[in-house]
Amino acid sequence: MKKLGNYLGYLCLATIVNFFSLFPLRFLYFLSDFFFLILFYGVGYRQKVISENLKRCFPNLSAEDLHSINQKFTRHLCDLIIEGLKGWSISEQALRERYVVKNPELLEFYASQGKSIILAGSHYNNWEWGVVLFNRLFSIPILGVFQPISNSFINQYLIKKRSRWGMGLMPAKNAVKGILQIEEQKGYLLLSDQSPSSGARPVWLNFFGQPTACLPGLSLVAIQGKMPILYYEVLKEKRGYYSLVLHTLVEDPSSETVDSIAQKYHKKLEKTIRKEPAYWLWSHKRWKRSPP
Repeated sequence: MKKLGNYLGYLCLATIVNFFSLFPLRFLYFLSDFFFLILFYGVGYRQKVISENLKRCFPNLSAEDLHSINQKFTRHLCDLIIEGLKGWSISEQALRERYVVKNPELLEFYASQGKSIILAGSHYNNWEWGVVLFNRLFSIPILGVFQPISNSFINQYLIKKRSRWGMGLMPAKNAVKGILQIEEQKGYLLLSDQSPSSGARPVWLNFFGQPTACLPGLSLVAIQGKMPILYYEVLKEKRGYYSLVLHTLVEDPSSETVDSIAQKYHKKLEKTIRKEPAYWLWSHKRWKRSPP
């Protein structure tokens, strides 16, 4: 029965994606507006989690300001869902017009030296379009690390959709070891703002003024693989249009530690979030673990 349920879940997702492929984004944003009204004013999707996260990170903001960020985030989240689903069928030309790298020459500078490079991103603004498109934006092949889901039918479907333009995908489990065994030059896409699993050993640091458990994978790959890290910041120009700006986060990882790289990444991420708080993924429980 579980296998049948998983297969029906896959059919449902595939049907939705096929439906979305029939319509332009301009029309789909009307659906997004409708979903927002349901999520925010109807079912109150994860409002407790979102509110607690915002209060924790912005203790000096008024209740009105926090409510405004919450509202803007939920509206943005609905857009992300619409954009993510449409991104699996949209044409490359259309997506290139909506997702632009402002300074690709920074990555090309390191690539010209024969180095593999880490692209350190986060769940800020639209990351899903980057997963689909990155392999067409840069001169070296890009491999992304992802967290598989338990439904094997949907998992394989997502891999197929996300890799339709050449993006390589590697499961997060044992990804550090797997990456270090690859000899050819590549770019590695790591979204490093998730919470570590309960069984993983985290890096503890200060993030938004509080002790936070963070993933060590970014640091380990950079140090052991001797790879520079480029932090990429996704900016929302207007609805459905994004620009990416690359920043050198770590040029020489041999002079860094696991903790120092994690701190640099989260300091940069916090700066990004503070500029436009509504565009980070506030609906997940980021602070589930207490410091030792």
